[in-house]
Amino acid sequence: MKFTHQRPLAPGTPLKVELADSLILAEVAFTERTGEAFVSGVRVDQVLSRLSELMRLHKKLLAAAPEQVGRRESVKDDAMLPLDAGT
Repeated sequence: MKFTHQRPLAPGTPLKVELADSLILAEVAFTERTGEAFVSGVRVDQVLSRLSELMRLHKKLLAAAPEQVGRRESVKDDAMLPLDAGT
């Protein structure tokens, strides 16, 4: 994906692109000057689509069990699995 803009963006700059019913999370891969503007290529990391459907589900779940909002179940430390930072 590429887009044109008025100021340079450094590689690695995080971007959030909001569309009608989607959200794209990306980062700048490169920026080139083209006359008076700049063109940046981006690497897309995540695409969240059908956000309106997600909001409807969220509201439905809250309406079904309002007493559960903000409630956390306790978990024993020995029930947690270690994460290997190398994977």
